[in-house]
Amino acid sequence: MEDIDLFIKRLQEEQEIKDFLEKNIYPKSLSKCLANPYRMEKFPELKPLKSLDFEIQNIENIDINIKNTFDKLNQFENQIKEMIQRENKDNCCPICLDQFKLTSYFMPNCGHKICLHCFTNNMIKNKSTGGYCCLCREKMIPNI
Repeated sequence: MEDIDLFIKRLQEEQEIKDFLEKNIYPKSLSKCLANPYRMEKFPELKPLKSLDFEIQNIENIDINIKNTFDKLNQFENQIKEMIQRENKDNCCPICLDQFKLTSYFMPNCGHKICLHCFTNNMIKNKSTGGYCCLCREKMIPNI
C-alpha cells in the first residue's frame, strides 16, 4: 500500500509542477511549507513621527540660539577691547605715550592729561606757547 501512496503522491507533484509551468498555479504542497504563522498580509499604517519633527525643530532653534549667543559674545568682546584701548589711551601721555602714574600728570581745564615731564618741558622750551594745552591750544596758565 505504501508503494501506491508514494506513486499517487508523485503523480500529484508532477501534476502540480505541470500546472505551475503551464497555468501559473502555485503548487499546494509548497504553499504549506512557505506558510508562516507570523506572516502579515498587510502592513499596519505607519504614523508620522511628530516627535522627530519636533526634535529637528528644537535642534535648529538651539543652533540658532547658540549662533546668536556667540554673536553677542563677540560684540561684547569687541566692546571690551575698545574700552580697554580707550582706557589705555586715556592713561597715556599724548606726547611721549608713557603710562601715567597716579600723581605724575597735569590736567588743565580742557580735560586733556599731560605727563608732568612733558608739561614742564613744554613750558621751558616754548616760552610763548608753553601756557597753552598741547592738544587743543586752550590757555592753561593765566598771564603773569
